[in-house]
Amino acid sequence: SVFDELLLRNAEKKGAVVREEFEVTEVLFEGRRAVGLRARPVTRQGSGRGAKVVPAGEAREVRAKVVGGASGRDT
Repeated sequence: SVFDELLLRNAEKKGAVVREEFEVTEVLFEGRRAVGLRARPVTRQGSGRGAKVVPAGEAREVRAKVVGGASGRDT
């Protein structure tokens, strides 16, 4: 939605690192604390809700002080 896009871009302007077009394959934990994730780049074939997500590279590990999910309302 337009509001979601505004929130995302505002967070990015304030210093959040935004990674788009990635599929998270695993959340990394140390004990009970999320400390990062493993993700791979993807491309979309088609458009809208019928778009197919296709892997476009190898998974990589990303470590972070804060891990937040924003996968959408339908997941």
